[in-house]
Amino acid sequence: MNCIMGFSKLIAENLCSQEEIKEYAHLIRESGNSLLVLINDLLDISRIESGHLRINYSDFPIYQEIAETYTLLQVERKNENVKFLLSNDDILKDKTICSDKDRFRQIIINIVYNAFKFTESGYVKINATTTSPKQLRDEYEYPKDFILPKTQDLLIISIEDTGVGIPNDKLNVIFEPFRKLNTGNKSIHPGLGLGLNIVKNLVTHMGGQIWVTSEEGQGTTFYFYLPFQHEK
Repeated sequence: MNCIMGFSKLIAENLCSQEEIKEYAHLIRESGNSLLVLINDLLDISRIESGHLRINYSDFPIYQEIAETYTLLQVERKNENVKFLLSNDDILKDKTICSDKDRFRQIIINIVYNAFKFTESGYVKINATTTSPKQLRDEYEYPKDFILPKTQDLLIISIEDTGVGIPNDKLNVIFEPFRKLNTGNKSIHPGLGLGLNIVKNLVTHMGGQIWVTSEEGQGTTFYFYLPFQHEK
């Protein structure tokens, strides 16, 4: 807010050149976007804590939704040294999922934004495919206290990066509210540390589970799965 007020005052008082006006307008817009994210995060936390979080279920084509979300995020990539990749399994082309479309997109966006923040070079990659409870048990390194569904196939998405990684002693707390990572030269970021807590609550409310694996200095991968059909 201080940034918005300060630069707005400079522009209003004609105290800057045309080039400076362009730069300040950009900073005002970026600060406004950050402020909007903070407000929305606080509203979501309030809904979660009060038990008023609503999940609006509908059927939508999963392959298309993932592709559109990827295209949207491609515009947000600020660092040219970081490739942004998508592996959207063709098996998903004919599949629909009964879930909350807006919240589904919000989950992916929040995790990818987080990956962008902590990745200076290399890549951020979205992987989407199907799995089964048996495959989860046999092929994925998930927390052993998870209670997996017994029968139906699942959508599983991973978002991997080659960023700074997460220390082992922080892996158990990153989904808690108001937790912010302080790693390397990326110690200060805007935000309240609510994004991952909101993501976990959304995934849980939509019938799935989320977890993370990481190696400090090597990168991080977030995984989450959702059922294709909502169990009423």
